[in-house]
Amino acid sequence: MSDAVPPTEPTPPTEPAPPVPPTEPAPPVPPTEPAPPVPPAEPAPPVPPAEPAPPAPPAPPMQQVPAHTGAAAHPTAAQVPAYGAVPSGMVVPAPPAGAYAPVAQYPGVPQAGVYPWAPPPATSPGTLLKGWPGPEGAAPLRLLVGAAVVGVLTGTLLFTSRAGINFTLTTVAAILAVAVLGIRRRDAWHRCLGVLALVLCVVPSLWDSGWLVALCLMGAFGLTAFVLVDGRGWSSVPLAVPILGIAGVRSLGWTQRAVGGVSAPRNLGSWLRGGGLGVVLALIIGALLASADEGFANVVSRLVPDVHLGELPFRLVLGVMAAGLVLAGGFVLTAPPQWGSGEGTARRRPWQEWGIPLGLVDLVIVAFLLVQATMLFGGDEVVLEGTGVTYADRAREGFGQLVVVTLIVLVLLGWTGRRCDPGRPGDRRLLAILGGVLVIETLLLVVSALRRMWLYEQSYGFTVLRVNVAAFEFWLAVALLLVAAAWWSRIARMLPRLIVTWAGVGLLALGLVSPEAVVASANVDRYQDTGKIDVYYLIQQSDDVIPALDKLDEPLRTCALAAVGRLDSEPIPSAAIDPAPLVRKKPDPWYAVNLSRARADAVLDGVQPGTNGAVNCVALLSSLEGSSQ
Repeated sequence: MSDAVPPTEPTPPTEPAPPVPPTEPAPPVPPTEPAPPVPPAEPAPPVPPAEPAPPAPPAPPMQQVPAHTGAAAHPTAAQVPAYGAVPSGMVVPAPPAGAYAPVAQYPGVPQAGVYPWAPPPATSPGTLLKGWPGPEGAAPLRLLVGAAVVGVLTGTLLFTSRAGINFTLTTVAAILAVAVLGIRRRDAWHRCLGVLALVLCVVPSLWDSGWLVALCLMGAFGLTAFVLVDGRGWSSVPLAVPILGIAGVRSLGWTQRAVGGVSAPRNLGSWLRGGGLGVVLALIIGALLASADEGFANVVSRLVPDVHLGELPFRLVLGVMAAGLVLAGGFVLTAPPQWGSGEGTARRRPWQEWGIPLGLVDLVIVAFLLVQATMLFGGDEVVLEGTGVTYADRAREGFGQLVVVTLIVLVLLGWTGRRCDPGRPGDRRLLAILGGVLVIETLLLVVSALRRMWLYEQSYGFTVLRVNVAAFEFWLAVALLLVAAAWWSRIARMLPRLIVTWAGVGLLALGLVSPEAVVASANVDRYQDTGKIDVYYLIQQSDDVIPALDKLDEPLRTCALAAVGRLDSEPIPSAAIDPAPLVRKKPDPWYAVNLSRARADAVLDGVQPGTNGAVNCVALLSSLEGSSQ
């Protein structure tokens, strides 16, 4: 029988919790009492003035240490104090301004009468370039467009035998393409040099002389390079052009970053295909129409440059080189090189080291001028006096003397100016006196050489070489005055820019007057007075001489102009001039227009050979005395 589980009793219900009585409100906080006012502080008593310090006792006289004599007087290592230390009881006065004394043989041990301070530190050699990091980022898009335009103009217009407005257009376009990028990065002086370079580019449109056009274009290129590299010192004068070439190589990566960041325009392929097909069709149809009508062919030949398939590679190379120069100019204009001093700071030397050479050179030139005064400034009979001496010999000797002496004077003045101490009034006055005398003596040599050249030309006639020599002599004289003025005014740092500017102005003066035109006009005037002229020499020059030859009397005028006009035949007709028309080259196309050739064509169009009867030009010209000396 199983045990039964008794039933559990029910749990009684829990009683509800009594209600919580409400809390009493906290009593209010009584207001705080205001703090009592702070009484004003009493003023501090005045500080009594300090008593003056007693005067310092006079320093004892400096001890004189006898000089070392012999090995026994040499101190031991223990006796030698540290470098710069002063022995006990010795008072070393401050060194005099602008001077120093060498230290003793042993550091810290002064010799007799020698101050123990150290000499100034040795000068560190200067550097031509401190650095050239180059521009950041990529080349501007407007520079790329300008380079492309200049390349197309160069490859299309410059591949010709005649210089004219084509050279002016391309060079001016190249300079402006770079200048627009940021010419304001340069100062006013450099901007004036840039304008001078632009004016030199106009010379190919004015004159026909090949050497003059080349010289002016090279001068414009040099001035532009000097401006772009931010040239200021002497080192930047010869290095401006090489640095521009280096910039052309470095600009490749700069340009590549710009090209990589430009997205191709929409429908570029359609534009290229349509443009190429249109150009090919226009060329074919134009060639067919030109062969059908001679008048249309003449118009086309004057408007469209002659392009042959064999010239395309050369034109392409020329265009790429021009575009590369524009990119190089933009590269160096954006980030020019940081120029160094080029040399260490010069040591100032006592006046004996530079004053004695300057004085001796003065004496030598004075002695030369005194001995040669009669020959230098004498008349015709004095210059020709002596055995085997002619105007040509005197003129050549004078020019050689001028060049050598001027170069020596320029170098000597530059060396002396770096050795002279401008802080010493005595040295400055001595440099002014000796250097001024040297400049005056050199200018006297210039005047004498110019006078001898003038006598030479009056006797044998004018040539381009003689005129250029005289112009160069005058240029050297002004350059010497600029050097003297720069040293006198203490603006020697401006001298490189002054010389570069004067060189550009001299080239511009030659380009505006054309030495060939001046020589032809002077020889024609001399012929009117003496009846002597070298027509053989004049007809070998460019078309710049034709307006002057047009002023000659007949039949000499006809012979001279006929010889110049027969460009495709002999220089001078070997027989009598016949009524046949003059053989001239084709007129200049629009892209090679030249003012001098246009004037020459107008003169030659009015020449009618044979109107005065048969004239033997060879016999006529041979009867005239030439200038072969």
